[in-house]
Amino acid sequence: MASQPNSSAKKKDEKGKNIQVVVRCRPFNLAERKANAHSVVECDNVRKEVSVRTGGLADKSSRKTYTFDMVFGASTKQIDVYRSVVCPILDEVIMGYNCTIFAYGQTGTGKTFTMEGERSPNEVYTWEEDPLAGIIPRTLHQIFEKLTDNGTEFSVKVSLLEIYNEELFDLLNPSSDVSERLQMFDDPRNKVTKTLRMKISLNFDDEALRSQYTFFDTSNGLFLILVQRGVIIKGLEEITVHNKDEVYQILEKGAAKRTTAATLMNAYSSRSHSVFSVTIHMKETTIDGEELVKIGKLNLVDLAGSENIGRSGAVDKRAREAGNINQSLLTLGRVITALVERTPHVPYRESKLTRILQDSLGGRTRTSIIATISPASLNLEETLSTLEYAHRAKNILNKPEVNQKLTKKALIKEYTEEIERLKRDLAAAREKNGVYISEENFRAMNGKLTIQEEQIVELMEKIGAVEEELNRVTELFMDNKNELDQCKTDLQNKSQELETTQKYLQETKLQLVKEEYITSALQSTEEKLHDAASKLLNTVEETTKDVSGLHSKLDRKKAIDQHNAEAQDIFGKNLNNLFSDMEELIKDGSSKQKAMLEIHKTLFGNLLSSSVFALDTITTTALGSLTSVPENVSTCVSQISNMILKEQSLAAESKTVLQKLINVLKTDLLSSLETILSPTLVSILKINSQLKHVFKTALTVADKIEDQKKEMDGFLSMLCNNLHELQDNTISSLVESQKLCENLTEDLKTIKQTHAQELHQLTNLWAERFCALEEKCENIQKPLSRVRENTEQTSKDIINKTAFHSKKFCADSDGLSQELRHFNQDGTKLVEESVKHYDNLSSNLEQISQETQQRCEALNTSTVHFSEQWVSCLSKREEELQNLLEVVNQCCKASTSEITEKLSGYKAANENHRNTFLGQITTDEERLIGQNIELNETIKIGLNKLNCFLQQDLKLDIPTGTTPQRKTYSYPSTLVRTEPRAQLLDQLHSKQPELFMMVNCSEDNRETSQVTDEEKTLLGQHAEEPVGQEPPVDASVLCPSRGGVPFFQHKKSHGKDKENKGINPVERSKVEETTEYSVTKSRLPLRAQINL
Repeated sequence: MASQPNSSAKKKDEKGKNIQVVVRCRPFNLAERKANAHSVVECDNVRKEVSVRTGGLADKSSRKTYTFDMVFGASTKQIDVYRSVVCPILDEVIMGYNCTIFAYGQTGTGKTFTMEGERSPNEVYTWEEDPLAGIIPRTLHQIFEKLTDNGTEFSVKVSLLEIYNEELFDLLNPSSDVSERLQMFDDPRNKVTKTLRMKISLNFDDEALRSQYTFFDTSNGLFLILVQRGVIIKGLEEITVHNKDEVYQILEKGAAKRTTAATLMNAYSSRSHSVFSVTIHMKETTIDGEELVKIGKLNLVDLAGSENIGRSGAVDKRAREAGNINQSLLTLGRVITALVERTPHVPYRESKLTRILQDSLGGRTRTSIIATISPASLNLEETLSTLEYAHRAKNILNKPEVNQKLTKKALIKEYTEEIERLKRDLAAAREKNGVYISEENFRAMNGKLTIQEEQIVELMEKIGAVEEELNRVTELFMDNKNELDQCKTDLQNKSQELETTQKYLQETKLQLVKEEYITSALQSTEEKLHDAASKLLNTVEETTKDVSGLHSKLDRKKAIDQHNAEAQDIFGKNLNNLFSDMEELIKDGSSKQKAMLEIHKTLFGNLLSSSVFALDTITTTALGSLTSVPENVSTCVSQISNMILKEQSLAAESKTVLQKLINVLKTDLLSSLETILSPTLVSILKINSQLKHVFKTALTVADKIEDQKKEMDGFLSMLCNNLHELQDNTISSLVESQKLCENLTEDLKTIKQTHAQELHQLTNLWAERFCALEEKCENIQKPLSRVRENTEQTSKDIINKTAFHSKKFCADSDGLSQELRHFNQDGTKLVEESVKHYDNLSSNLEQISQETQQRCEALNTSTVHFSEQWVSCLSKREEELQNLLEVVNQCCKASTSEITEKLSGYKAANENHRNTFLGQITTDEERLIGQNIELNETIKIGLNKLNCFLQQDLKLDIPTGTTPQRKTYSYPSTLVRTEPRAQLLDQLHSKQPELFMMVNCSEDNRETSQVTDEEKTLLGQHAEEPVGQEPPVDASVLCPSRGGVPFFQHKKSHGKDKENKGINPVERSKVEETTEYSVTKSRLPLRAQINL
């Protein structure tokens, strides 16, 4: 049964604990108030939430909320932070855990104030009782208090380490060389302890444990566990503190060496990180009587604040310091991110700060982070960054473990080694002559001597003041004695005078008593009369007011009842007339609505019939125009084909003529060559001239034919382009007409949809709809007429171009004939010239004849081939025109069929819309009739209710008889009178003995009271008042508006005034307040004064 709680505790320890994160928000300082900064941070201590407004001052929706373990607002005191955060951790340190507390945040947000605190003004309190003290002094004070109350043997060692510009310095080093750098190494030593084999409380098969420990089995069933240490800082001084009185001196000594400087954001800005370590050794005794030493360690870290160099005004050295600070804090943030995201590599070694805090972040240490923030809007970005890092650090998981306990022998061994080392150092230091005293003891001795000298001087001054006071008191005593003798003589004289005056006083007193008695009787009578008169007057006024009010109320009620009756009759008549008028108006309205609906029916029927008629006409015109298009195109194509056939026939005729001419020339040439050569020179010359003429004519004819071919190609291509343009225009016009028809159908659908919503505006919109429909019809007719005009224009252009080409062909033929005539003339000239060369030609005649024959054959073949190609080309052109005609006819037929189908569908849809619209109108008419009937019924019901109200519900004010009537009031008619003076004096004489006794008693009482008062005043003047204690001061831990010096730097910097974000530290002169003791002169004897 005992193993179950141990196993549950073990599982809980194996899971570990998250780092505790606390947020503290400081109040506004003077610089932020001057800058008119507003608050963007809200702290909820109960819900442990911090809300930050990221938007403007008016924007309350943009907020970021963070949840932490504890949240402290601006009004939180130092003692509250200490009790909530440090007290639980301090108990764990005493139990033997390693714990770490460090403050993180922007510069000037109160990290040093939280960790160290400040001294109260004028040093009213001691350092351990100061309400402004921070965590470090309170922790050390409570450590000594707790350990002393427990009654155990203990020892406390402290060390103070500074990390400045990534260099380590010992702030408690006794030497004057502050700049001595320390070195940091990994600890090669291992701490060896013995642990029993207990599988119930410790699972040795766990891989996490085997990664941290090394196990060795021994013969007696024990395990040797080697626990790895962290880092070793060579040369770091650990000072043993024996009592709490030494704590403040040590801390003040370390704080005096810490590097601080003034910036624009903080007058006492910490330029380095400080790590204050407290190691506690506590003695324990086991059940077997073995003495063990329990070790607990507490690290209190005051980090330097991250700062913006532009805002803090840091330059040169300060800028380098800020860079190193930001670099180390950035590494700390990366370590936190790596631990939260559980990355395989955590960059501990990139900064000495993270290397020292390695065990505190993700190790075996109980860690708490105090994140300090500013509430001002000026520091919004830095506040969000601090909260993001702090919120992320909540997810870091540590596994706190109790330090292994050392045996007494091991501890004594460590101490003996330390003593031997110190002896060696002492021997080396004492080799010189003279007395060797440590600097600390020498300073302490000098301090004691100076304090004793000051005390001696102060005591001597007090002795002189006492002697002066004694002489003054003796002189005062003699003066008082002389005055006392003079007073005794005066007292005897005054006693005689007093006896005589007492006689006269008795007589005057008796007379005074008589007069007072009479005046008292008169006064009592007067008071009684005054009371009776006032009562009578009040009664009269009340009764008259009540009576007049009652009668006026009756008069008003009568007038109101009469007025109500008249108003009731008038109201009933007016209401009946009003309802009758309403019935007539409703009847007129219903008749007008019926007429309006009839008009709606007729108008909308006409509208639909006209739209149908317009669509019919549109379809007929579209069909007519589209059917005329293929006819015109076919006529144009037929004309073109006829022209092409004519050209083919002309080409064939020219071919036959040329062949015939060539054959005739060939036959004539052969006959002439065979019959007569020389005698027939004339004929040969003629033949030669004819041949030349024929050749030239053939060449010109070939050129003309090529020109005609080019012109025909251009003409045919132009014709094809015109036909394609005609086809495209026709298709586009048909598409436009189709789109217009679709738009028209959509408009009719929208008219149908909006009819139910806009029935009361139909009369005004019908004219607009008629105009819109007419415009739509015109828009449909315009593209169709445009198509017809384009077709006519294209056909006219084709006809004109064809006529132009025919005319041009005729003109070319005429030109050809004229050129042939010119060739004849030229031929005759050439014949004449050929006669001159007859001799040369006769020799080459045979050769010429052969060449001529060859050329004629070649000419014949080329002419035949060219004519065949031309005819084939023309036939291809004719076939292409026929195909084009077929394509145009097909497109026109398809478009006409689509138009007819769409128009028929449109006509049917219009008929359907018309029928549905007429049905809707009939239903609307029925609804209006029903509404009219309901309205008449409601009017009748209202009339019935009104008559019921006027006849039954409205009632007259009936008198109840409870109104008071006029009546008479009874009052006293006689008044009290005072008794006569003689009678009053007789009554007084009857009471005279008692009166004299009362007078004597009153005089005795007065004398005794006067004597006691004089004694009290005399004693009050000469009595010594006790020293008054000052009222308790409510020591708030807010950042004081006066600005405070850090707690342990108070004595070295009295002239500095710390103000966050101040431009320059304000110099203040130290004013020592001296208290003057004023001793009042006593009138009592010296002995009486001393006794008092």
